[in-house]
Formats: sequence, C-alpha cells, structure tokens
Amino acid sequence: MLLSAFYKLPELLTADLSAHANYESYLVNLYSMAILTELNSYNIPNPIELIALEKPYSNSPRNKVDLMVNFRDAFSLNIIEAYGLKPCNWIEVKYYSDLSRRTNKNMKGKASRVGALLNDIFRLCLYIAEEQGKHRNNGRLLLLVFNEEPQKYLAFSRKKIAVNRDWLSQLLDYKRPGLKSLSINLVDEVRSVTERILKGIKNIEISFKCAVNSFYPLGPTAINTKFIGFLINIFEYKIKYNGYEFDYDAFSKTGWSAEMIENSKSLVKQLERVDEGI
Repeated sequence: MLLSAFYKLPELLTADLSAHANYESYLVNLYSMAILTELNSYNIPNPIELIALEKPYSNSPRNKVDLMVNFRDAFSLNIIEAYGLKPCNWIEVKYYSDLSRRTNKNMKGKASRVGALLNDIFRLCLYIAEEQGKHRNNGRLLLLVFNEEPQKYLAFSRKKIAVNRDWLSQLLDYKRPGLKSLSINLVDEVRSVTERILKGIKNIEISFKCAVNSFYPLGPTAINTKFIGFLINIFEYKIKYNGYEFDYDAFSKTGWSAEMIENSKSLVKQLERVDEGI
C-alpha cells in the first residue's frame, strides 16, 4: 500500500505546479491522500483513522514524525510483512523544492541539508519503541522528493578536501534502486553537517541496510516539472555511541527482550537531552 501510494506521486505532483505546492506540508498531504486512496480500494472502514500527521515518537514523545500509518487494528498483514510492510509505519518526509522559489541558484546550505537528512535517519532508528517478543511491529521509512537533480540540493562531497560522501551517492542513485548497505561515521564530518544531527553529536556511527524505490522522468521535462522521488525502507541498523552498541533487524526471529528495551531507552535518554527538535 505504501509503495503503491508512492508511485502515484508523479501524477499528483504534476497536477498542480503552482507556488503553494512547493512546500513539505504539501507533499505530506499528497502522500497521505495517495495512501487513503489505497486504503479505500481495500474497503477498509474509516481509513482516515489509520493516518496520523505529526505523531509523537513512541520512544521520545517530545519529538514528532511527519507521518505515521497504522495498519495494526485494521487488518492482519501476515505474509506481506516479509516484503517490508509493517503494522506501524513511521515516515519522515523531505521535499527539496527551493530551486523553484528562490532567486539564489547557488543553494547555500547543501551540507546542512545533509545533516538534516541524517537527523531523520537517526530519529527513525532511535526513537521508535519495539514491544517485547519475537515480532518487529514498526516500519522506518524516508520519503524524499526533489524537483531537480539531488546534487543541486545536497552536498555529495566535501570540496575543500575532495572527500566524497559515498553513502549519499549510493542512497540517492535513483537509476539504481534496490537493496543498499551503507555506513556513516561522523567523526570527520564538517560542523555544518553535525550541528543538525542530534544537536551536534559527532562520536556516533551508524550502519544500516535499506530497500530503495525511486521514480524519475524518462524523458525531458519542462522547467520546474522534473520530479525525482525515493521511498527508503530501513530494515536493519547498528548504532555505536559512547560505548553503546545497539542492533536492530526487522526480520530477525530473535526475541526482543526486556534488556534490549532498556538498552534502547538508555541510549535514547542520552541522545534526547541534546536533540531539541530539528
């Protein structure tokens, strides 16, 4: 359902090219409507009740996710869970559309935007609580849409020292979607990136696996009509911070224990103190 709704976005985005459509809240609403259309096609009663905007994170209530879709009380997913659709799906949204409404074409702040994207990844990994037991109930997804090439919005390299952010190039290679295994170490990152991640924490590392789906125009487009989209499903990750090592695998059959719950909460408490809600 979430993937089917994602592939409706090109049609919805190109239906309205006015200035008011160039904001993140507009994209959140579009995707919500696309999900609602999918739910209606399944004849699910009161489908709008399954969709929540600005939902507090279960492990960090003072921080909120852009969109949360809860299938848990509507129907059983059963086998489809093996394909990545979970009962509770937390979705962070980024809409990169400034080029269509700014006169400054140099797009300052590309590195800062990388930090904001990383901050969403860390939130999805850290701030969602799992229940004790053998099942993983939560999906962690990123919805990213660009109205130009991603390189025009995000710094894929550090020019002064000629270092590439390979993880970003791999993640946003829209012509090569699929399964990705990525590692990120912030120790040597620039301040403009790290200051956007949990308010400046640098001694944190993350490696994660994700499934990337994408859409993009196959032919030339008119100005301001080039939409490139990604739906990224994070299903496995490892985080290292201050002596903590925390692992998660959405498809593991190993039980989620009380000790793992406490370790997760302890890590969140350390990091939450410095995350003021970017």
